Amino acid sequence: SLKTGVNEPVRAALTFGTEAEGKWQTRLAERRLEEIVALEASGELEIETKLELAQQVNEHVKKAEEFASDLEVSGDVSAATGVRLESEVIEKTVEVLEVELETEVEAETEIDAELKEKLELEKLEKELRDSQNSLPVNLPL
Repeated sequence: SLKTGVNEPVRAALTFGTEAEGKWQTRLAERRLEEIVALEASGELEIETKLELAQQVNEHVKKAEEFASDLEVSGDVSAATGVRLESEVIEKTVEVLEVELETEVEAETEIDAELKEKLELEKLEKELRDSQNSLPVNLPL
């Protein structure tokens, strides 16, 4: 989309300073979470999309943590703490999201297995009917 393909990279290029870059990464993670919520509310969120967005959130949180570590190394503990706190809140949200995803994937897998079993039974029933219809009928006269 225009937001993730153009706007966000331009904004990232205009972000200067380790703290600002770390906060930008947490903001990007928040945006992906907001997208998940919006799509879920509209009923348009598929599991694959949810997995992809959750992965993007994790990548942004990881980058934010890297910036926080850089801030700590440079001696700016206060800024590092700020970035870390923001990313930790997002991490907790992602943990809940991952549990939801696991449950959804398990449910979908279970439904797929039940559907496959039903289709197999229907196929066997059809084969049985077809074989019964093809048997010669010898009625005594």
